[in-house]
Amino acid sequence: MSEEIKQVEYRRTIPPLTGGRITRVSPITGIITSITVHFPRGCNQLVSLRFGIEREGKGQVFPSPSETYIALDDWTKEFALNEYVEQGDQIWVDVLNADFLNAHTPVVLIEIVGGKR
Repeated sequence: MSEEIKQVEYRRTIPPLTGGRITRVSPITGIITSITVHFPRGCNQLVSLRFGIEREGKGQVFPSPSETYIALDDWTKEFALNEYVEQGDQIWVDVLNADFLNAHTPVVLIEIVGGKR
């Protein structure tokens, strides 16, 4: 019996002056142990994102406090988390692109560790 580890990737090109929510379904019940965010060169802090879980009593998980976003340029960073998620939960990433000229493609990778089977 071993732990099951799943990674959920969010990647979408966001056109200038738009935004969107990217939603994925949690493939397992477990703990979200980390979130890795990548802002490509050229984002110039004009592209921002946040992530959360669509479930009763939940909402935005990262960054904290709620209703804030993270926005950087040419930067990749992993953040440790300890957030429970159930199989079938909707895990979302909101992305905003305030650049009036360029589309951008930030990437978010979430790692979920399931219990021993």
